[in-house]
Amino acid sequence: MSRYAQIRDGVVAEIITLPTTITVMVTPAVPAGVDEQGEAVPEQPATYGERATTLADFYHPDVAVGMKPCGPAVEPGWTWNGTRFSAPVVAPVDLQAVKSSLKAQIDAQAEVQRLRYITPGSGQAMTYARKVEQAKAAQADADPQPGDFPLLAASLGIDGGDVEAVAATVLAMDAAWAQIGAAIEAVRLNAKRAIDEAETAEAAQEVEPAWPDPA
Repeated sequence: MSRYAQIRDGVVAEIITLPTTITVMVTPAVPAGVDEQGEAVPEQPATYGERATTLADFYHPDVAVGMKPCGPAVEPGWTWNGTRFSAPVVAPVDLQAVKSSLKAQIDAQAEVQRLRYITPGSGQAMTYARKVEQAKAAQADADPQPGDFPLLAASLGIDGGDVEAVAATVLAMDAAWAQIGAAIEAVRLNAKRAIDEAETAEAAQEVEPAWPDPA
């Protein structure tokens, strides 16, 4: 088989494979008849032979003009400068840039995981931290009163019937968050370390963090 490259704007757009030889008629068939002496002449069948193919056997000249013979290595995307084919130049991968991007994605995923358990917002985070502080103080108080712990008092009837019950609920939730938060952080750091240790962009892209199941 013969290989041809279809060139468009100096770039190989398609590789076409054609037969190397083609069967053609050498002499046409001659019907039976009579010669000049009146002798019967038997029918002569046509004869055929093989010859090398040309593009003109398969394509119009206007199409064939953009096709060039090529070797087995040439593929679509190669360039043609009028005399030779050249493989495309592949820009080197910036491994550090790939790793930085992937690690930023891991950080963003970790934040999404955290927000499955806590309310977003810096103001909310400050309120929650102060609420935990008041819960600890309330548990240390022999007779905690709502007026002394306003953030706990705001949850009366929701997280407990009195200040002591609300404080217990807040601290239990804080302990649960401490565990899940630590698990998320461990996954985040291990994933980023795996990315840092990857020797290729492909290996770095294969790192998949196993985030904890909220169930």
